Amino acid sequence: MGEGGNTVGDTVEMASLERVEALLEAARYDDIDDIISLESAGLSLDSKDLHGRTGKVTCSQRLIALLAICEFCDKCREVEEMQERY
Repeated sequence: MGEGGNTVGDTVEMASLERVEALLEAARYDDIDDIISLESAGLSLDSKDLHGRTGKVTCSQRLIALLAICEFCDKCREVEEMQERY
């Protein structure tokens, strides 16, 4: 086993980097479905790539992602109904 060989840690790190790159691209192109999918899979919306760049996920993109993940518990339904009334 020489230096530079792939290890499980390297593989996991590469997968994480690929997910961060996917998040950056999704945020850049306003691809809400991909943002939701990545956040649901546990990727932080504040993730940075190797160069320290973030996806600059906007507040509206975050809100849409969080609402899509929410299972609309009773509290959420109450809030939604209140918003519709006003």
